[in-house]
Amino acid sequence: MYPLVLSGICDEASIRKIGISYRALVPGENSKEKLLELLNTGISSNIAPDGPEVINELEQKIEQEFKEDKLVVINGWVITPTEARQCALLSLS
Repeated sequence: MYPLVLSGICDEASIRKIGISYRALVPGENSKEKLLELLNTGISSNIAPDGPEVINELEQKIEQEFKEDKLVVINGWVITPTEARQCALLSLS
């Protein structure tokens, strides 16, 4: 569930900082279990957790959130909740 889109434009340290800020902003999502639950919402249950199908479905989810203007601003970055959650999950590792 690595934030592939963001990793193309910023380094891992920046991604982790976004994740830390998101977890502080949304304390109800400050656990690996909760983040995984939310990231997996709407993802097909019969595919490998880190397989290419999951990556594709997450990218589609991110694109849909952008289309629906579901955005958050964290550390100056305008990203979707899914991207923020991916960063938060990474920041916990």
